[in-house]
Amino acid sequence: MALPVPLLCPARFHAVSPTSVVSALPGSARPQHSARALLYVATQLQRVYDAGARAAWFDVHFHRGARRSTIVLDPGGGAAPRRVVTCEQQHAVRRLTTKYLALPATDGWNVVAGAIELARQYALDATTIFHADPPSVDRATRMRLAACLTVSWKFARSLPGGFKRQFTSPDGTVHTLELAVMHAAFLTHGELECLGAWPTEVERWQQMQDVAMQSEASLLDTGLVFPALCENPICAAETALQELYEHRIPGADTHERVLQLRALLPFFLRIALDAEYALYEREVARAAAPDLFANALLACAFVAHTSTFVPTNGTFATACRAAVHRTRQTFSMDEFTLAAEILAVGSALAGRTPAQQAEADDAVFAPWSGCYGDPSWTLYLCVSRPRVRALHQAFLA
Repeated sequence: MALPVPLLCPARFHAVSPTSVVSALPGSARPQHSARALLYVATQLQRVYDAGARAAWFDVHFHRGARRSTIVLDPGGGAAPRRVVTCEQQHAVRRLTTKYLALPATDGWNVVAGAIELARQYALDATTIFHADPPSVDRATRMRLAACLTVSWKFARSLPGGFKRQFTSPDGTVHTLELAVMHAAFLTHGELECLGAWPTEVERWQQMQDVAMQSEASLLDTGLVFPALCENPICAAETALQELYEHRIPGADTHERVLQLRALLPFFLRIALDAEYALYEREVARAAAPDLFANALLACAFVAHTSTFVPTNGTFATACRAAVHRTRQTFSMDEFTLAAEILAVGSALAGRTPAQQAEADDAVFAPWSGCYGDPSWTLYLCVSRPRVRALHQAFLA
């Protein structure tokens, strides 16, 4: 199977470097491909993103600036207290947000969600060659996938990456060649061996950097970037989640609950991307109701979270039925119906045999991978296989 190669610099680095785009190439029409091809593409984007986050190419934490704190000093003797305002915690992170969204699988910065939409509209074009068994795509398509991921990342964070400065030019200037490194992560082992190592194959690596820059320029020239990165299903679901919070809807009425709901959204997106049922491909093409799919994803997260964290007297099944009733009252009938369909797919996937699950987890964009398959994760009970099957049964009741 043609999978991305291991990372070239697995240690953690904190130096940053700028990235520039030098030219633009004309875009072209982007026909739809099979749901299986889209699923494979999503898998590769997530795998490289996961690996990049572990190697600190991508900083997935949520940093905050200096916090203003007021210290009141009382000198005594009846004098009025004096206020001293200081700034501190220059390098702190937002603890609550980082707690739930820092794990790569939760896609807290929407990098993968945006890259998937870019890939659907740009990387999978008329020239794409997709082999179903074993799943793989041609090298040119994989180079476009790398551009989708790098553009999505830079758009989400507006910051350069944490790539190591390990490439030295003849004049002594040290570079990251981060675009070349990112594109190399989408090469097969054989292709990487042909590329060679730096500095013996300096010309090939520089050519890779030039090709990567052209690929990014071509993507930016299509006009697809802003809609794909700002209006993808996860972003639209975040907007709906904000509305629930603003109206203080029970179950989404605190900062922590909102972040927990947001952390669950990519799990249900993964279910919708399953190639056998192809819900993602069907729903994103429905221009008449662009927010319906996003709201249905949120409804799935809402019912899964409510059944776990909202106290209910009774059994596990009783909690699920109560959560479904609350969800029916919160969302429209169309959103509720589509959420039921997503959960039906999830229930079918959860009912696979252990052998089928192992094959799926290895070959596709599996819902129960990353933190979603880790029993030690804080929100694991919301998306465990028994929970998804029970919620589906509660929807049918």
